[in-house]
Amino acid sequence: TNLLISAYQMAADAAAADVAADVAADAADVARLVFTTLPWDGGEAFATPRPYFERLSRDAARLDIAWPQDLTVQLRKSLKESLKQKPSCVSNTWPSPPGLLRVELTCQGEVRTELRALPATNVGPWQAISHPAPWFGSRR
Repeated sequence: TNLLISAYQMAADAAAADVAADVAADAADVARLVFTTLPWDGGEAFATPRPYFERLSRDAARLDIAWPQDLTVQLRKSLKESLKQKPSCVSNTWPSPPGLLRVELTCQGEVRTELRALPATNVGPWQAISHPAPWFGSRR
């Protein structure tokens, strides 16, 4: 019986290891995406996309995520769907936009978009705390 239990335990351990490896691989793929976030007016206008997509392209290259040939087609399709479900935006005052557009590019070459409203800003005086970000490398 001990031999049977040991064989069963080894089979169970191997199955668990396979499941863990599959989960880890899926998690790694899910984690491999790049995104950018553009200001959105709450209607159908967005900030000038060029600097946002230049940064998205650089980040994709750093992570070895291929830039899809049909990015424009995918972006239009996803954006059209996102605009159908757009959240209601309360008008904010400058410098805060009423909403944001998040554009994601996955390692599988899929383009996804999401619109979200920002909470209305307080028109009172601004309060902030500033702290220098850590710097890694030379400051040349």
